[in-house]
Amino acid sequence: MHDDLVRRKFTTDGPNRLWLADITEHRTAEGKLYLCAIKDVWSHRIVGYSIDSRRPGPPATVEPERTPCGG
Repeated sequence: MHDDLVRRKFTTDGPNRLWLADITEHRTAEGKLYLCAIKDVWSHRIVGYSIDSRRPGPPATVEPERTPCGG
């Protein structure tokens, strides 16, 4: 478990200042599939995503130009 760095404050005053990430497991006929999405809180847009058959590691701290979903 990671610290709550935003202290449950999900607002910001500009783009690329606060991102939220989520990893979702989907079961398919061929096995599990993991979808990780990163959302910019200001624009409400998905700024990065990853789909893989292996579960990603813990989320990494990223720069705006890079949007990996695992460490």
